[in-house]
Amino acid sequence: MFGDSDSDGVHGLNQRIRVRSLYEGREYLYRVVKLYANAAD
Repeated sequence: MFGDSDSDGVHGLNQRIRVRSLYEGREYLYRVVKLYANAAD
C-alpha cells in the first residue's frame, strides 16, 4: 500500500497496487484504529 516517495505527488490513471498490498494495508489501518480506540478508554 505504501509506495515510493519519489513520485513528487504526481498520480497517473494507470497506477495500480497489488491485491495483497490492499489487504495488508486494510489490516494495518484496522489494527491502528482499534489500538487508538481502545487507548481512549
